[in-house]
Amino acid sequence: MISFLIPTYNYNARPLVYQLDQLAQKEKIKYEIIVNDDGSDEKVTENQQIDQLENCSFYQNKTNLGRAGNINQLISRSKYRYCLLMDCDVRPFSADFLSKYIQLLQPDQFCFGGITYDEQKPEKGLLRWKYGIHQEARSVTNRRKNPYRYLLTSNLLFDKQMIDERLFDDQLTTYGYEDLLLAQKLKEDQIPIHHIDNPVVHKNLETSIIYLQKTETALITLADLVQNDKIDKNLTGVSYWGNKMRSLGLAPIVKLVFNLFKNNWRTNILGNKPYLVLFKLYKLGFYLKQF
Repeated sequence: MISFLIPTYNYNARPLVYQLDQLAQKEKIKYEIIVNDDGSDEKVTENQQIDQLENCSFYQNKTNLGRAGNINQLISRSKYRYCLLMDCDVRPFSADFLSKYIQLLQPDQFCFGGITYDEQKPEKGLLRWKYGIHQEARSVTNRRKNPYRYLLTSNLLFDKQMIDERLFDDQLTTYGYEDLLLAQKLKEDQIPIHHIDNPVVHKNLETSIIYLQKTETALITLADLVQNDKIDKNLTGVSYWGNKMRSLGLAPIVKLVFNLFKNNWRTNILGNKPYLVLFKLYKLGFYLKQF
């Protein structure tokens, strides 16, 4: 009935697999859980134990395909029509997580349940936690106001017959903004996104420096997508304001300010009291430096 699809890279996916396995057995449904590792050099031994569970499989790519290619490969390996795509570092929020989705199984379905974060302030990963709470952990009411803008593949139920068994362009090999590319494609194809209140909890909080590095990589990807007309430049906040600054001739000023203050901004962003407004300014300046 359902194929659980979990892409992973240098992360132990077993806790999520075990939890999903228990939930599926409780619901007494036909299911499979597939974990696809994208060429990791860590946590492989732990993840190989997934093969010991009935209805569960672990695969490892010999080379790194990128998140988009890894997810496409997961879909091609699935045997059931309905797929639940989840990040390896999330956990179902409620005990009836799976039953809520089972009630929604129907053709032509794309359903996002949402994402949330632990309320307690973490000892590490403060920037990731704070950004996630303010930007990603949106209520279902808020998400429904702009359904394509607030789509994440961290908790996505879909009918794979709607996508010809591929979510992404195979040429997308760099990190960043895969979710928004998918949202844009669904919007262009007039495929509606159904938002419900059935969140997962994001557990993996990278250190602030790692998260900032990943953000910079994603911004480079975004700039390339915009320059090659592969993504609507108004689809993200940073590309929208970047385009606005460029059209008004203010981009050189923004880049100058960025060069003057980026070290001070980094000190705050990576510190114990990061201000998201400075993080947004940093992202805008870094993004414009790519043009």
